[in-house]
Amino acid sequence: MLNCIKKEADCAYSSEKYIWYYRARADGCITLKIRRKDKAPINNWDDIYAIKNYTFGKEKIAIEIYPRASKLVNKCNMRHLFILTQEQIVGLNLERIL
Repeated sequence: MLNCIKKEADCAYSSEKYIWYYRARADGCITLKIRRKDKAPINNWDDIYAIKNYTFGKEKIAIEIYPRASKLVNKCNMRHLFILTQEQIVGLNLERIL
């Protein structure tokens, strides 16, 4: 399964419960996709946070975006996080709250 994912990812990981992979975008942002192996919904924030920390470190900031209905793609139970660059954090004025 990871071999298939690696075709669309820069790096892929697997644990007993989860599969996750990421790809760096041209603007420096990194998209992180996480799903459970059993394809059930991810309902544990602590697990997502631990995956982010394991993969990118405890001091990286990640955001999760809930898109407008016209842009929604919901084909599987997968969470999408975005690891931002410092410039993107400043540009969004997130420094003061994060």
